[in-house]
Amino acid sequence: MGLFQGLVITLVTIGADPGHGVQTALTVAGVLAADQESVARWCWCASWIYPVGDPENFARPDADHAPGYRVNRALIANDRGTLVHEGLDLSNRRPGGDVRAAAHGLVALAGTSASAEFGEHVVLAHRMPDGTYAYSIYAHLAPGTICVKQGQPVEMGDALGRVGRSGNATSDHLHFEVRVARNPTLRWELARVVDPREFVAQRLPASRPDAETHGRPIEWAAYAGLITPEDRPDDPLLRATWWRILARSARHTLGRVPDNPGPLRRALIRAGVLPANASVRSRGTVGVKEWERDLERLEALGLRLPVYRSLDDSLLYRAGGGDPAEPAARHRDRRPTLNDACSALAEISLAGAKASVAREVEGH
Repeated sequence: MGLFQGLVITLVTIGADPGHGVQTALTVAGVLAADQESVARWCWCASWIYPVGDPENFARPDADHAPGYRVNRALIANDRGTLVHEGLDLSNRRPGGDVRAAAHGLVALAGTSASAEFGEHVVLAHRMPDGTYAYSIYAHLAPGTICVKQGQPVEMGDALGRVGRSGNATSDHLHFEVRVARNPTLRWELARVVDPREFVAQRLPASRPDAETHGRPIEWAAYAGLITPEDRPDDPLLRATWWRILARSARHTLGRVPDNPGPLRRALIRAGVLPANASVRSRGTVGVKEWERDLERLEALGLRLPVYRSLDDSLLYRAGGGDPAEPAARHRDRRPTLNDACSALAEISLAGAKASVAREVEGH
Protein backbone atom coordinates (compact mmCIF):
# COMPACT_ATOMS: atom_id res chain seq x y z
CA MET A 1 0.00 0.00 0.00
CA GLY A 2 1.20 3.53 -0.60
CA LEU A 3 -0.02 7.08 -0.51
CA PHE A 4 1.00 10.21 -2.39
CA GLN A 5 1.28 12.05 0.88
CA GLY A 6 4.48 11.71 2.80
CA LEU A 7 6.97 13.10 5.19
CA VAL A 8 9.49 15.66 4.01
CA ILE A 9 12.03 17.00 6.47
CA THR A 10 14.10 19.96 5.34
CA LEU A 11 17.24 20.71 7.32
CA VAL A 12 18.62 24.22 7.16
CA THR A 13 22.13 24.41 8.58
CA ILE A 14 24.17 27.45 9.45
CA GLY A 15 27.83 27.91 10.24
CA ALA A 16 30.85 25.98 9.00
CA ASP A 17 29.90 22.60 10.39
CA PRO A 18 27.62 20.97 7.78
CA GLY A 19 25.21 18.42 9.16
CA HIS A 20 25.65 19.64 12.71
CA GLY A 21 23.99 23.02 12.27
CA VAL A 22 20.71 24.35 13.55
CA GLN A 23 17.56 22.70 12.30
CA THR A 24 15.23 25.58 11.48
CA ALA A 25 12.56 24.11 9.22
CA LEU A 26 10.67 20.86 9.25
CA THR A 27 7.95 20.08 6.72
CA VAL A 28 5.93 17.03 7.65
CA ALA A 29 3.86 15.14 5.09
CA GLY A 30 4.05 18.10 2.73
CA VAL A 31 1.37 19.88 4.78
CA LEU A 32 2.78 20.54 8.23
CA ALA A 33 5.41 23.22 8.74
CA ALA A 34 6.58 22.31 12.21
CA ASP A 35 7.98 25.18 14.26
CA GLN A 36 11.28 25.05 16.11
CA GLU A 37 9.53 24.14 19.36
CA SER A 38 8.07 20.99 17.80
CA VAL A 39 11.49 20.05 16.43
CA ALA A 40 13.12 20.67 19.80
CA ARG A 41 10.59 18.45 21.59
CA TRP A 42 10.93 15.49 19.18
CA CYS A 43 12.50 12.83 21.40
CA TRP A 44 14.47 9.70 20.57
CA CYS A 45 13.07 6.18 20.89
CA ALA A 46 14.99 3.00 21.63
CA SER A 47 12.11 0.64 22.47
CA TRP A 48 8.93 -0.33 20.63
CA ILE A 49 5.70 -2.15 21.47
CA TYR A 50 2.89 -3.58 19.34
CA PRO A 51 0.07 -1.12 18.55
CA VAL A 52 -2.86 -3.46 19.37
CA GLY A 53 -3.55 -6.29 21.79
CA ASP A 54 -0.93 -7.06 24.42
CA PRO A 55 1.94 -4.58 23.98
CA GLU A 56 4.57 -7.33 23.96
CA ASN A 57 2.63 -9.99 22.05
CA PHE A 58 -0.38 -8.90 20.01
CA ALA A 59 -1.63 -12.51 19.82
CA ARG A 60 -2.29 -12.53 23.57
CA PRO A 61 -5.42 -11.00 25.13
CA ASP A 62 -4.80 -7.46 26.33
CA ALA A 63 -5.18 -6.04 29.84
CA ASP A 64 -8.97 -5.73 29.31
CA HIS A 65 -9.17 -9.42 28.31
CA ALA A 66 -10.11 -8.62 24.72
CA PRO A 67 -9.13 -11.42 22.30
CA GLY A 68 -5.64 -11.36 20.88
CA TYR A 69 -4.94 -10.29 17.31
CA ARG A 70 -3.87 -12.42 14.39
CA VAL A 71 -2.19 -11.52 11.11
CA ASN A 72 -4.76 -11.58 8.31
CA ARG A 73 -2.18 -10.46 5.75
CA ALA A 74 1.55 -9.90 6.06
CA LEU A 75 4.02 -8.41 3.57
CA ILE A 76 3.27 -9.74 0.07
CA ALA A 77 5.52 -9.45 -2.99
CA ASN A 78 4.62 -10.09 -6.64
CA ASP A 79 6.59 -12.25 -9.08
CA ARG A 80 9.05 -9.38 -9.67
CA GLY A 81 9.76 -9.04 -5.97
CA THR A 82 7.86 -5.77 -5.63
CA LEU A 83 5.84 -5.48 -2.45
CA VAL A 84 2.14 -5.19 -3.17
CA HIS A 85 1.16 -5.27 0.51
CA GLU A 86 3.57 -3.35 2.70
CA GLY A 87 2.42 -4.00 6.25
CA LEU A 88 0.53 -6.24 8.65
CA ASP A 89 -3.26 -6.48 8.73
CA LEU A 90 -4.03 -7.21 12.39
CA SER A 91 -7.51 -8.29 13.45
CA ASN A 92 -9.32 -9.87 16.40
CA ARG A 93 -12.65 -9.79 14.51
CA ARG A 94 -13.89 -6.91 16.66
CA PRO A 95 -14.17 -3.21 15.88
CA GLY A 96 -13.13 -0.49 18.28
CA GLY A 97 -9.96 -1.96 19.76
CA ASP A 98 -7.44 0.54 21.15
CA VAL A 99 -4.61 1.54 18.80
CA ARG A 100 -1.52 2.88 20.54
CA ALA A 101 1.75 4.51 19.47
CA ALA A 102 4.38 1.83 18.97
CA ALA A 103 7.20 4.17 20.07
CA HIS A 104 7.99 7.73 21.12
CA GLY A 105 7.66 10.04 18.13
CA LEU A 106 6.08 12.98 16.36
CA VAL A 107 2.71 12.95 14.59
CA ALA A 108 3.47 13.54 10.91
CA LEU A 109 -0.05 12.98 9.58
CA ALA A 110 -3.43 12.45 11.22
CA GLY A 111 -6.65 12.29 9.21
CA THR A 112 -8.08 10.95 5.97
CA SER A 113 -5.84 10.28 2.98
CA ALA A 114 -6.60 12.10 -0.25
CA SER A 115 -6.75 8.78 -2.13
CA ALA A 116 -9.05 7.24 0.54
CA GLU A 117 -6.88 4.12 0.41
CA PHE A 118 -5.87 4.20 4.08
CA GLY A 119 -9.02 5.96 5.27
CA GLU A 120 -8.58 7.45 8.73
CA HIS A 121 -4.89 7.00 9.51
CA VAL A 122 -1.94 8.27 11.54
CA VAL A 123 1.73 8.44 10.55
CA LEU A 124 4.35 8.84 13.27
CA ALA A 125 7.97 9.86 12.72
CA HIS A 126 10.61 8.42 15.05
CA ARG A 127 14.21 9.34 15.80
CA MET A 128 16.34 6.23 16.32
CA PRO A 129 19.45 6.12 18.55
CA ASP A 130 21.65 5.00 15.63
CA GLY A 131 20.89 8.20 13.70
CA THR A 132 18.31 6.67 11.38
CA TYR A 133 14.62 7.52 11.21
CA ALA A 134 11.58 5.25 11.27
CA TYR A 135 7.98 5.87 10.29
CA SER A 136 5.03 3.89 11.64
CA ILE A 137 1.66 3.92 9.90
CA TYR A 138 -1.72 3.06 11.46
CA ALA A 139 -4.51 2.80 8.86
CA HIS A 140 -8.24 2.04 8.51
CA LEU A 141 -9.01 3.59 11.92
CA ALA A 142 -12.64 3.98 12.94
CA PRO A 143 -14.04 7.35 11.80
CA GLY A 144 -13.95 10.05 14.45
CA THR A 145 -11.61 8.18 16.80
CA ILE A 146 -8.24 9.77 16.00
CA CYS A 147 -7.15 11.55 19.18
CA VAL A 148 -3.80 13.11 18.12
CA LYS A 149 -2.96 16.10 15.94
CA GLN A 150 -0.27 16.80 13.39
CA GLY A 151 2.91 18.08 14.97
CA GLN A 152 2.07 16.64 18.39
CA PRO A 153 4.77 14.69 20.26
CA VAL A 154 3.55 11.26 21.41
CA GLU A 155 4.95 8.69 23.79
CA MET A 156 5.13 4.94 23.42
CA GLY A 157 1.71 3.59 24.42
CA ASP A 158 -0.25 6.82 23.84
CA ALA A 159 -3.71 6.34 22.32
CA LEU A 160 -3.98 7.16 18.61
CA GLY A 161 -7.48 5.94 17.71
CA ARG A 162 -9.52 2.73 17.41
CA VAL A 163 -9.60 -0.22 15.03
CA GLY A 164 -12.08 0.22 12.17
CA ARG A 165 -12.59 -0.33 8.46
CA SER A 166 -12.32 3.15 6.94
CA GLY A 167 -10.79 3.50 3.47
CA ASN A 168 -10.26 0.44 1.28
CA ALA A 169 -11.07 -2.18 3.91
CA THR A 170 -13.77 -4.86 3.91
CA SER A 171 -13.38 -5.88 7.55
CA ASP A 172 -12.34 -4.28 10.84
CA HIS A 173 -8.56 -4.42 11.21
CA LEU A 174 -5.46 -2.31 11.70
CA HIS A 175 -3.04 -1.95 8.82
CA PHE A 176 0.35 -1.38 10.48
CA GLU A 177 3.52 -0.44 8.60
CA VAL A 178 7.09 0.40 9.61
CA ARG A 179 9.56 2.08 7.24
CA VAL A 180 13.16 3.14 7.85
CA ALA A 181 15.40 5.78 6.25
CA ARG A 182 18.85 7.25 6.79
CA ASN A 183 18.04 10.49 5.02
CA PRO A 184 15.40 12.40 6.98
CA THR A 185 14.38 14.36 3.88
CA LEU A 186 12.99 11.20 2.23
CA ARG A 187 9.21 11.02 1.95
CA TRP A 188 7.94 8.33 4.31
CA GLU A 189 6.12 6.34 1.64
CA LEU A 190 9.40 6.08 -0.29
CA ALA A 191 11.35 4.84 2.74
CA ARG A 192 12.38 1.19 2.91
CA VAL A 193 9.64 -1.13 4.13
CA VAL A 194 10.53 -3.57 6.93
CA ASP A 195 8.53 -6.37 8.51
CA PRO A 196 6.75 -4.66 11.44
CA ARG A 197 6.49 -7.88 13.45
CA GLU A 198 10.23 -8.52 13.34
CA PHE A 199 11.17 -4.85 13.72
CA VAL A 200 9.14 -4.46 16.93
CA ALA A 201 10.16 -7.89 18.27
CA GLN A 202 13.82 -6.85 18.10
CA ARG A 203 13.11 -3.66 20.08
CA LEU A 204 10.62 -4.72 22.75
CA PRO A 205 11.30 -3.14 26.16
CA ALA A 206 13.73 -5.37 28.00
CA SER A 207 13.76 -5.66 31.76
CA ARG A 208 17.11 -4.60 33.18
CA PRO A 209 18.24 -6.61 36.21
CA ASP A 210 19.77 -3.44 37.65
CA ALA A 211 16.30 -1.81 37.68
CA GLU A 212 15.31 -3.98 40.62
CA THR A 213 18.07 -2.34 42.66
CA HIS A 214 18.05 1.16 41.24
CA GLY A 215 14.39 1.65 40.34
CA ARG A 216 12.43 2.40 37.21
CA PRO A 217 14.34 5.53 36.04
CA ILE A 218 17.01 3.21 34.63
CA GLU A 219 14.48 1.45 32.37
CA TRP A 220 12.77 4.73 31.52
CA ALA A 221 16.10 6.18 30.37
CA ALA A 222 16.86 3.06 28.35
CA TYR A 223 13.51 3.24 26.53
CA ALA A 224 14.23 6.86 25.56
CA GLY A 225 17.67 5.97 24.20
CA LEU A 226 19.59 7.86 26.90
CA ILE A 227 21.64 4.88 28.03
CA THR A 228 22.82 1.66 26.40
CA PRO A 229 22.73 -1.95 27.66
CA GLU A 230 26.45 -1.61 28.42
CA ASP A 231 25.95 1.37 30.75
CA ARG A 232 25.99 0.36 34.43
CA PRO A 233 24.07 2.46 36.99
CA ASP A 234 26.78 2.50 39.66
CA ASP A 235 29.51 3.68 37.30
CA PRO A 236 30.80 7.23 37.80
CA LEU A 237 29.20 9.58 35.30
CA LEU A 238 31.75 10.07 32.53
CA ARG A 239 31.63 13.45 30.84
CA ALA A 240 31.29 11.96 27.34
CA THR A 241 28.34 9.86 28.55
CA TRP A 242 26.76 12.87 30.23
CA TRP A 243 27.09 14.94 27.06
CA ARG A 244 25.35 12.19 25.10
CA ILE A 245 22.54 12.12 27.68
CA LEU A 246 22.22 15.91 27.63
CA ALA A 247 22.06 15.93 23.83
CA ARG A 248 19.10 13.56 23.88
CA SER A 249 17.40 15.19 26.87
CA ALA A 250 17.50 18.92 26.22
CA ARG A 251 15.27 20.90 23.90
CA HIS A 252 17.42 22.17 21.05
CA THR A 253 17.26 22.49 17.28
CA LEU A 254 20.45 20.75 16.25
CA GLY A 255 19.97 19.06 12.89
CA ARG A 256 22.12 16.11 13.95
CA VAL A 257 23.84 15.06 17.15
CA PRO A 258 27.51 14.15 16.56
CA ASP A 259 28.79 10.84 17.87
CA ASN A 260 32.32 11.93 18.81
CA PRO A 261 32.81 13.86 22.08
CA GLY A 262 34.72 16.80 20.58
CA PRO A 263 32.16 17.74 17.91
CA LEU A 264 29.37 16.89 20.36
CA ARG A 265 30.72 19.35 22.94
CA ARG A 266 30.95 22.11 20.31
CA ALA A 267 27.43 21.39 19.06
CA LEU A 268 26.00 21.50 22.60
CA ILE A 269 27.73 24.83 23.25
CA ARG A 270 26.22 26.28 20.06
CA ALA A 271 22.80 25.00 21.14
CA GLY A 272 23.17 26.58 24.60
CA VAL A 273 23.05 23.24 26.41
CA LEU A 274 26.63 23.64 27.65
CA PRO A 275 28.37 26.90 28.56
CA ALA A 276 31.21 28.19 26.40
CA ASN A 277 33.75 27.28 29.09
CA ALA A 278 32.64 23.63 29.37
CA SER A 279 35.53 21.27 30.06
CA VAL A 280 37.21 19.70 27.05
CA ARG A 281 38.21 16.57 29.02
CA SER A 282 35.62 14.14 27.66
CA ARG A 283 37.20 11.16 29.47
CA GLY A 284 36.95 12.76 32.88
CA THR A 285 34.13 12.27 35.37
CA VAL A 286 31.49 14.91 36.07
CA GLY A 287 31.95 16.78 39.35
CA VAL A 288 29.20 18.03 41.66
CA LYS A 289 29.47 21.71 40.64
CA GLU A 290 29.48 20.84 36.95
CA TRP A 291 26.53 18.50 37.53
CA GLU A 292 24.50 21.19 39.29
CA ARG A 293 25.34 23.75 36.61
CA ASP A 294 24.24 21.48 33.76
CA LEU A 295 21.03 20.44 35.50
CA GLU A 296 20.11 24.10 36.07
CA ARG A 297 20.70 24.87 32.39
CA LEU A 298 18.69 21.79 31.40
CA GLU A 299 15.74 22.80 33.57
CA ALA A 300 15.83 26.28 32.02
CA LEU A 301 15.92 24.92 28.45
CA GLY A 302 13.27 22.27 29.03
CA LEU A 303 13.27 18.56 28.25
CA ARG A 304 12.53 16.64 25.08
CA LEU A 305 11.90 13.43 27.03
CA PRO A 306 8.80 11.33 27.67
CA VAL A 307 7.32 11.97 31.09
CA TYR A 308 8.41 9.55 33.80
CA ARG A 309 5.33 7.64 34.92
CA SER A 310 4.44 5.04 37.50
CA LEU A 311 3.05 1.59 36.73
CA ASP A 312 -0.54 2.77 37.11
CA ASP A 313 -0.10 5.46 34.47
CA SER A 314 1.90 3.75 31.75
CA LEU A 315 2.45 0.58 29.75
CA LEU A 316 6.18 1.08 30.04
CA TYR A 317 6.83 -0.31 33.48
CA ARG A 318 6.35 -3.87 34.69
CA ALA A 319 6.71 -3.25 38.42
CA GLY A 320 7.63 -0.61 40.94
CA GLY A 321 7.20 2.86 39.57
CA GLY A 322 6.15 5.83 41.62
CA ASP A 323 8.11 9.03 41.95
CA PRO A 324 11.87 8.70 41.41
CA ALA A 325 14.09 9.17 44.42
CA GLU A 326 15.95 12.47 44.54
CA PRO A 327 19.43 11.89 43.10
CA ALA A 328 21.99 11.51 45.85
CA ALA A 329 24.42 13.79 44.06
CA ARG A 330 22.00 16.67 44.50
CA HIS A 331 22.47 16.75 48.23
CA ARG A 332 25.66 14.83 48.95
CA ASP A 333 29.26 15.80 48.34
CA ARG A 334 30.24 13.05 45.92
CA ARG A 335 30.55 12.65 42.19
CA PRO A 336 27.31 11.62 40.47
CA THR A 337 26.75 8.18 38.97
CA LEU A 338 24.84 7.14 35.87
CA ASN A 339 21.93 6.20 38.13
CA ASP A 340 21.94 9.74 39.56
CA ALA A 341 21.70 11.11 36.01
CA CYS A 342 18.67 8.94 35.16
CA SER A 343 16.96 9.77 38.47
CA ALA A 344 17.56 13.50 38.05
CA LEU A 345 16.07 13.53 34.57
CA ALA A 346 13.07 11.48 35.70
CA GLU A 347 12.58 13.91 38.57
CA ILE A 348 12.74 16.96 36.26
CA SER A 349 10.35 15.41 33.71
CA LEU A 350 7.84 14.52 36.41
CA ALA A 351 8.05 17.96 38.03
CA GLY A 352 7.55 19.62 34.64
CA ALA A 353 4.50 17.49 33.90
CA LYS A 354 2.95 18.28 37.29
CA ALA A 355 3.59 21.99 36.78
CA SER A 356 1.97 21.84 33.34
CA VAL A 357 -1.14 20.15 34.74
CA ALA A 358 -1.33 22.74 37.53
CA ARG A 359 -1.19 25.57 34.98
CA GLU A 360 -3.98 23.98 32.95
CA VAL A 361 -6.12 23.64 36.08
CA GLU A 362 -5.52 27.28 37.01
CA GLY A 363 -6.34 28.33 33.45
CA HIS A 364 -9.78 26.76 33.73
